[in-house]
Amino acid sequence: LFGILYLENNKTGGAFTEDRVSLLRLLSSQMAISIQNAKLYANLEEKVKERTTELEAEKQKSDELLHIKDRIFRIIGHDLRKPVIAFRGVAKKVNYLIQKQDYETLEKVSQSIERDTLGLNTLTDNLLNWALSQDNAVPHHPSNQHLAEVVDEVFITLSRLAEDKEVALVSEIPAGTIVFADLNSLQTIIRNIIDNSIKYTNSGGSILLKTEEKEGKINLYIKDTGVGIPKEKLSSLFKLDKDKSTKGTDGEKGTGLGLHLVHELVKLNQGSIEVESEVGKGTTFCIQFEKRK
Repeated sequence: LFGILYLENNKTGGAFTEDRVSLLRLLSSQMAISIQNAKLYANLEEKVKERTTELEAEKQKSDELLHIKDRIFRIIGHDLRKPVIAFRGVAKKVNYLIQKQDYETLEKVSQSIERDTLGLNTLTDNLLNWALSQDNAVPHHPSNQHLAEVVDEVFITLSRLAEDKEVALVSEIPAGTIVFADLNSLQTIIRNIIDNSIKYTNSGGSILLKTEEKEGKINLYIKDTGVGIPKEKLSSLFKLDKDKSTKGTDGEKGTGLGLHLVHELVKLNQGSIEVESEVGKGTTFCIQFEKRK
């Protein structure tokens, strides 16, 4: 029902003859059609507007993906190839040093190989996880995780890097702390942040991990005494921007993929991440996880 056409004449009998009633019916039909067309047109305009907005959003997302794809190819083409090339001829060099009994240089080569191997492993792991996350194919099986045990395992993995830079890894996480998250995601998140902190912390510095229960959730704080992050870079810290990454305190090269992946995995686990930093005083990451019994 679009409306009512009402006519009244109390002074004249038989005012509404059959012909006049037919004419009124015809006029009513035309008005109903006009109103319906107007509504359809308005609805069409709204649909076109909605679809235009959707297409613009899809285009923006497509442009972002193309940008990220180019960035990933650059990582694969340069940062992934560089450590692989460094391994070429290592066996001959090691044999030569053994024959010369130059054990001091051999120890340095050994440490360099270990660092490059760990860096290569981290990079390939991040690339794989990122690729899976883009297709929503990353394995995700959230369950209760003992956070202190996960942190201890990550410490073991990164202990050599920390020892080489004389950076102390300290955990004050209570043994019974439980978070609800996917184990692989949780390990990747913590490993990438600590690896990043080691990279930007000078010799003699430290990285402290502690937790706080707040509003039924667990906040994990990862605080370092590193060089800090300028305010203008904090807003784009988790974006995969070209040439965003800076060299570490020992000249370590970064790709920017690690923190970008961290942000994606935190969202996947229904969590949140914030960062506070002051140049020259260090950086603190706060990751919030769900807590379930």
